[in-house]
Amino acid sequence: MLDLPICSLGLDTCDDVGNDDEEDEVQEIRRLIGRDKAKDGAKKKRSRATGSSSMKDEALVRLMVSEMATQNERAIEMQKEERLAYLEIKRREVECRKREIANQDYRQRHEDIRFYIQPYDHLVGDARAAMEELRAEIKAKYNLSY
Repeated sequence: MLDLPICSLGLDTCDDVGNDDEEDEVQEIRRLIGRDKAKDGAKKKRSRATGSSSMKDEALVRLMVSEMATQNERAIEMQKEERLAYLEIKRREVECRKREIANQDYRQRHEDIRFYIQPYDHLVGDARAAMEELRAEIKAKYNLSY
C-alpha cells in the first residue's frame, strides 16, 4: 500500500491547507498515470484476444484444410477401390461368358457328331441327299476322318 499523506487523497484533514494546489496536481498526475496503465492493460488484453483469435482462426483453417485433404484422399482411395471392384466384376462376367460359349460349342459339337453317326440308310431320294450334304458339312467342320 502507498504511504501517502491523507491530503494526497483529496481530503481536507491536513494541517497544511496552503499546499492544496500542489496536492491537487499530484493527485491529478497520479490519476492520469493510473488511467494510462488501465488503458494499456485493456489494449494488451484486446491485442492478446485478437492475436489468439487470429491464431485460432489460422489453426482452424489449417485443421479444415487438413480434414478436406484427408477426405479427398479417402474419396480417391474409395474411387480406386470401386474401379478395381468394377473391373473384377467385368473380368468375371467375361470369364463366365467365355465358359458359356465353350459349353454351347461343346453341346453343338456333341449334337453334330451324334447326328453324323446316325444311320441314314433307310432314307430315300431328297431326304437321303440332304442327309449326305449335312454329313459332309459336319465332317469338314470338325475335320472328321470317318
